[in-house]
Amino acid sequence: MKRIILNLIFLCSASMVFGQTLEELKAQKAEKEAVAAGINEEIAAIDKEIRSFPGWTKGASISLGANLNGTNNWFANDDPTTSATGWQAGFLGFANNNAEKAFWRNSLVMNMGRSKSKITNLDGSEEELSAKSSYFEASSLGGYYFIKNVAISSEARFETTIFEFFNPGILTFSAGFTWTPITELAVVVHPLAYQIVLPSGDFSSAAGAKIGATYTGQITDGVKWNSNLNAFLAYSGDDEATPALAASDLSNWTWFNNFIIDNVWKGIGINLTLGLRNNKQFALAKGSSEDGLQTLWGLGLAYTVGF
Repeated sequence: MKRIILNLIFLCSASMVFGQTLEELKAQKAEKEAVAAGINEEIAAIDKEIRSFPGWTKGASISLGANLNGTNNWFANDDPTTSATGWQAGFLGFANNNAEKAFWRNSLVMNMGRSKSKITNLDGSEEELSAKSSYFEASSLGGYYFIKNVAISSEARFETTIFEFFNPGILTFSAGFTWTPITELAVVVHPLAYQIVLPSGDFSSAAGAKIGATYTGQITDGVKWNSNLNAFLAYSGDDEATPALAASDLSNWTWFNNFIIDNVWKGIGINLTLGLRNNKQFALAKGSSEDGLQTLWGLGLAYTVGF
């Protein structure tokens, strides 16, 4: 009995010591995490100051994603036996030069994906479906500051698909003004613009105004965001087209985004790509009665350099 009481006393004492040690370790961990968070904030602030200095800043992000799914005699589905495979890849790169009185911003965005589905019907027959999507955008914007944060500027921008290059393709030349309230953001208002849509036999080109905004920076610590919003407002339509096109039919906009959660594991992060586009002319060419809204998205692993 005496030995049992001694063992109980020993176990209680050990548990109390262990509990105190565990609490101490948790407190030490919290202190270290607070110090690390402060250091990361200081590094981000220093990096922002570095980017504001004259000279080149460059960065790139490469992403890759894959998905596999399937069912076998899962009779709750309309098609009980299915299989699907797909992949998605993307690249985002920029090279910006900031000077005291001028700037030059260049960007390249590429994204492509493909999926393939196989369905086995109840009668044993098989069907295969495949779908692909892609996006390519290259732009170059330069300007000269005549007052603080406001510059006279011009831009050349090319947008197409990768799987069917130049079919269709949009080439836009524009000139006007650019506002850069912070280093990461550029807002473009170009009242002089001309948009060439290729191939010329299928689509109509037009004069108009180009409005856009580009942001490359961090939403919060460890979460990076690159956003490109571009809109073209046509001044007139095309009466020679069949059917005739109004100015609103030739106007269009594209908004492409990359969200990157940085360094989730050994330098590898997670990338979410989201693209939205409204182009009535493309919708009419495809025989669609919809308003032309298109979406593109992808989720995958990402590796970033200098972003």
